Amino acid sequence: MPKEDVFLRDISVLYRRAQLYICSRLKQFGLVGEDHKMLLFICDHDGLSQDQIVFYTKLDKGTVARSMTRLEELGYIARHSDPSDKRKNAVYPTEEGFAVKAEILPVISDWIGSALVGFDETEKSLILDLCNRAAHNSCQSPEQCTGTNTIKGASSLSEME
Repeated sequence: MPKEDVFLRDISVLYRRAQLYICSRLKQFGLVGEDHKMLLFICDHDGLSQDQIVFYTKLDKGTVARSMTRLEELGYIARHSDPSDKRKNAVYPTEEGFAVKAEILPVISDWIGSALVGFDETEKSLILDLCNRAAHNSCQSPEQCTGTNTIKGASSLSEME
C-alpha cells in the first residue's frame, strides 16, 4: 500500500476512534456527532451567525443546523437576533453550555493522551503541530473544505476579530 494511502487510512482511523470515544463519554450530556465541537467553538467565539460558524468550522450547513438545533434544545446555546440585521441570528453559549464545555475538554484530553502513549513531549508537540499545518494546508481556499461556503470580506477567523 502506498504511503499516501496509509496516511489517509491512519487519519481516518484516528478520527473514527476519537469520535467513538468522545461520543460515548459525552452521551450523558445529550451530545452526539459534531455537537461537542460546535459547543466548544461557540463558547470560544460567541456572537457569530450560523453562516459564519459553517465557514470557520469547515462543517457542512446541514450538520451545523442540526447540531445548533440540538444544542439549543439542550439549553447549551441561545440564538439572538442580530441588531444590525434582523434576518440573522447571533449564537451565544449559555451558562449550561459553559459548564458542559468544562466536561468536554478533559474527555478530549484523555483521548489524545491515550492516542499518544509512548510519545515524548517533543513528539507530542510535533505531531499536533504537523497535523494542524496539514489541516490548514488542506483548506487554503474555502471551496476545498465546504464547497462554496464563504463570508464576504473574511478568509479567516482572525480577520473577523
